[in-house]
Amino acid sequence: MKVLVINGSPKGEKSITFQTCRYIYRKFPETDMHVIHVLKYSDGTEDMESAVEAVKAADLVIFSYPVYVGMAPAQLVRFIELFKGTGERFEDKYVTQITTSVHLFDITAHRYLEDNLYDMGFRVIRGLSLSTGDLLKNKGQLDVVRYWNYVVHCVNEGIYNRSFSGRENKDIPFGISVKHNDSVLSEKDPMYRILVITDCAKNDEYLRSSIVAFRHSVKYTTTVLNLHELNMESGCTGCYRCIVQGKCHIHDSVDHTLEKQLKTADAILYAFRIKDHFGGYRIKILMDRSFCSGKYDHFGKKPSGFLLLGGLTGEDNLRLFAESKMQEGKSFVTGYATGESGDMASEIDMLASNMSYALYHRLSMTPDFYGISSEKLRRDMLIYVQTTMLYHPVTTVTGMKKAQEELLSPYEKLLKERNIEEEMEFPDISIPDISMPDINLNDLSIPEIHIPEIDINKIRSAVNRMNPLSGKKN
Repeated sequence: MKVLVINGSPKGEKSITFQTCRYIYRKFPETDMHVIHVLKYSDGTEDMESAVEAVKAADLVIFSYPVYVGMAPAQLVRFIELFKGTGERFEDKYVTQITTSVHLFDITAHRYLEDNLYDMGFRVIRGLSLSTGDLLKNKGQLDVVRYWNYVVHCVNEGIYNRSFSGRENKDIPFGISVKHNDSVLSEKDPMYRILVITDCAKNDEYLRSSIVAFRHSVKYTTTVLNLHELNMESGCTGCYRCIVQGKCHIHDSVDHTLEKQLKTADAILYAFRIKDHFGGYRIKILMDRSFCSGKYDHFGKKPSGFLLLGGLTGEDNLRLFAESKMQEGKSFVTGYATGESGDMASEIDMLASNMSYALYHRLSMTPDFYGISSEKLRRDMLIYVQTTMLYHPVTTVTGMKKAQEELLSPYEKLLKERNIEEEMEFPDISIPDISMPDINLNDLSIPEIHIPEIDINKIRSAVNRMNPLSGKKN
């Protein structure tokens, strides 16, 4: 079987997730495995047609990537946009995915990729979600072997999952009436500042008009941060230099934006077109770059609303992702405006009114399952990072590179073991015969059961003697 691995990690071959694919290749040497790295496509180094041809030549495609902020890394999100933009269909191709994370909303990452793969006609096989370090344990290796045997079984037998998303995302053109020009906004209350984060293109008049309508309707001052006009070189590369240096090694506008605009905002409006079941790769760059640098909390504890064009109906995973991120950051969700009711202007007015109320009354989100579970998983992740830094203390960028190489060394040792190709043997389990003999109910003699009479007065008297509030003396 010819297998194509699409490595979606910004670390390339040094990705811990990618080591699982290498393990499969060593464990099953009969597999004809080829690899492409999305970094070469997301930055324009390679032409997307070569990726299309590689997929067409494969029997099975594996997407391998780490989960960044509950989603695929920004580089892989960009790759998906470009890949779908070719318009190719892959009706007879099987696909699966392997991820590594602390399981903090790995389900939304898997569903995001699956929804896009369904759009292109792929035959989707359930993926594998591993924790960091699982492959170094016997149980983790066994899980990988069982997973791979299952994937091969599905390909050989023609078994794959069907889509339950309802429909492919479509742009729904609802009209909107805007009475004012954005250059003559009425005077607003400066007590609070709302940051509108968008990636509105110059020719997207509908999205621009929707944002203008919100700015007119809301009570407080607003500032627009258009990611389309921001200098954003790339997403997080996973180098952890920001931990050592206190700032990102990529010299663009992202760090300044996170510190000067996002941190000082009192509320956030996310205004985007839904594209490929997400809000676009630019917002993912902003989120990824904030996580390791310690600026991710700038998104939290702020009333947040969503102005999403393109139709939210059927985008269950996108809504789960949005609300889980709000729960994670303890941000009060002020609502959605999508235009699907047929009256976009009223939806925007309600969204603006709700955000103004939430700001004035300082509403916060009470944690539900998503909020509590994410807090626990983030705590586990921080413990892992702190433990790693304890055993691999670094004070320089060179030291950080050395520490990362040391983290990969156990995987290299595992992959060089001579017996890795030996089949794992599991003993047959003997199940005892526990069949019950036939029973003739007519032959059964059931003894009479005597149920004593209950004296309610005695029970009431006993309760009164034990109850100090009854007012009766013993």
